[in-house]
Amino acid sequence: MRHPSDCLAELGWTGAVNAGMLGADAKVVLESCQKRFGANVYFASESRLHLIVTRPPTNPVEARLVAREHFHFCRYDSQFHGLGGIEPYVARLIGSSEWRFWWD
Repeated sequence: MRHPSDCLAELGWTGAVNAGMLGADAKVVLESCQKRFGANVYFASESRLHLIVTRPPTNPVEARLVAREHFHFCRYDSQFHGLGGIEPYVARLIGSSEWRFWWD
């Protein structure tokens, strides 16, 4: 592996297969998150992905952009369900050292 973001592709991760994404596809998103936010995979299962984030968004403007990226990365994610829109999720991203994704 050249980068930590290669791990899912190397392991043959299929956790988001119902969304049409495999580990090799997620690599691009993970590499970008690692470079910009110091985010690395610390847990991956058949439907979940958790990242540890060392440089999370620090303000609402940046967090809103990240929230939109998360939505496009994981459209069916439960993190958006029942929150009453994107703003509560934006607030949760500010300073958050963990990002969780879930594909049904």
